[in-house]
Amino acid sequence: MTRAANSTAIQPWLDALAALPARTRQASWVEKRCSRGEFIYRSGNQPQALYLVRKGLVGASLITPKGSQHLLRLFHAGDYFGHRSLFARQPYHVDSLCLEDAELIQINKNQVFALCDQHPELLYNQVHTLAVQLGLAEIIRVDMHEKMAVQRVAEALVYLLDFDPQHRWTRREIAEFCSTTTETVIRCVGNLKQQGLITQQGRKIIILDRPQLIKLCQQQHL
Repeated sequence: MTRAANSTAIQPWLDALAALPARTRQASWVEKRCSRGEFIYRSGNQPQALYLVRKGLVGASLITPKGSQHLLRLFHAGDYFGHRSLFARQPYHVDSLCLEDAELIQINKNQVFALCDQHPELLYNQVHTLAVQLGLAEIIRVDMHEKMAVQRVAEALVYLLDFDPQHRWTRREIAEFCSTTTETVIRCVGNLKQQGLITQQGRKIIILDRPQLIKLCQQQHL
């Protein structure tokens, strides 16, 4: 339930690529355009690259053995993804799906490792990103157990509408993000509307009272 990195996360990689000789640079990465609904990679694939997001919105989702889907992380312009499996040398454990049309830079894995040898600060960047993600994942795991459904939906709305206010978040995407069902999200959205905390314009959700919505997220008991 968190962004993978801040908006400047890809800059060290862009700087490292720019420092390469022209011929090497041309062979090291490609620009990739993806349409909404297109998979960039699937769970079980072997990692072949690191992906930098220049434009658009990409989600990492996981399908459980029971068939339920969970939206784990979001990446937009300035973020990178695919790094965990690449550096762990393990198959991807999630699907990577375009939620909006996206423009990516795909750096092949051999060049990623070569750049890290030449620019040790990139390894620090990786360690920092992974450490932040681990800490947030632990917090989220506790929150999922302790918070009631309406709190989780309220928290998801605050985060998602801050993360990308122009994206028309579907009830299914919200449900996957906060580990609940689409039906529960529909019910909770109706509850929040009755409280005057949000409203809707067509299918778009608009927050009317952000401070109270955040207060609701933080309540221990409802």
